Parts: sequence; structure tokens; C-alpha cells
Amino acid sequence: MNTEKKNGGEFETKLARLYAFMDAQGLAACYLKRQDNFAWLTCGGVNYVRPGETGNCGLLVLRTGERYAVTSNIEAPRMAQEARVTSSNACTSRRML
Repeated sequence: MNTEKKNGGEFETKLARLYAFMDAQGLAACYLKRQDNFAWLTCGGVNYVRPGETGNCGLLVLRTGERYAVTSNIEAPRMAQEARVTSSNACTSRRML
């Protein structure tokens, strides 16, 4: 899914804003788990199964430019697409521990 062209650079603009915030705060990484934060950065991506739930996936954004979907094995393929990461970068919480 190539939504960068469809949304006119919205994703790149939001990512640049997040990087600027991270730089100002001295952060090397930022973890987005709340539904509203995840949807904002991914331009409408869904990280939950049912509305009202805490997200089933988090998005770990590193200042180096890497982005990781942190989720269960079941949700990994869908989250890799929603979070704009490649499936090889999608990692389960099990691998992160």
C-alpha cells in the first residue's frame, strides 16, 4: 500500500514533526501505542481490532529512521502494512523482550 502519494506527503510531514519533537526532547526513540497517536502518524492506520480497545500494536520510531511494528504474531502482517514498515521490520513483543 503506497499511501504517501495518495495523501500528498502527509506522512512525511508528520514524521518530520515527530523527529523535530524527539530532537527537542533529546529522545532516541518514541513508542506510539494509543489509537489516536498511531492513527495520526500513519494517516488513518488502525492498530486495534474493536473501537475502544487499547491498540494491539505499537509503533516504535527510532531517530535513525527505522520504524518497527510491535505486535503479536497474528497481527504482524496487517500491522506492518498499517504502520508503514516492511514485514521484515515487524517484530513481535516476544522478540522485543
